[in-house]
Amino acid sequence: MANGLNLDVRGLKLMSANELKNCFQSAPAAEMVSGVYSGGSLVLSGTRVGQVVNALLQMIWQGKNIDLESSFIYNRVTPFGFSLLRGSLSHGLGLDGKPSTIITYPILGAGDEVRQVGPKTFLGRGTRNGQYVVYFYLAC
Repeated sequence: MANGLNLDVRGLKLMSANELKNCFQSAPAAEMVSGVYSGGSLVLSGTRVGQVVNALLQMIWQGKNIDLESSFIYNRVTPFGFSLLRGSLSHGLGLDGKPSTIITYPILGAGDEVRQVGPKTFLGRGTRNGQYVVYFYLAC
């Protein structure tokens, strides 16, 4: 990758909150394609407690289905991967003023910023009311 990042999901799961922040800030906007992306939260990443919390959250949120033709995404939820909570996909500036792939959920007043950290690995930051809420990963 042009920015020198070549991370995978395993590497992201080992990072501390500060390392995730630095990684996100140095990554370019995501170059995503249509398809199914597996995903997971990175709450308390790099800690044993975080491993447990993220495993539990994995039972609820599985990732995203992305359709670039319609510019819509759907969150995949439950172990069965049901599509729920439609968002719209665009490109713009993140909260830090850097280019990001932006996912907006108007019904929630929330959104995601996604940046690419590896060939098929993406680091996202969930936001609400202009504030960082949680980091997450996506992989295809």
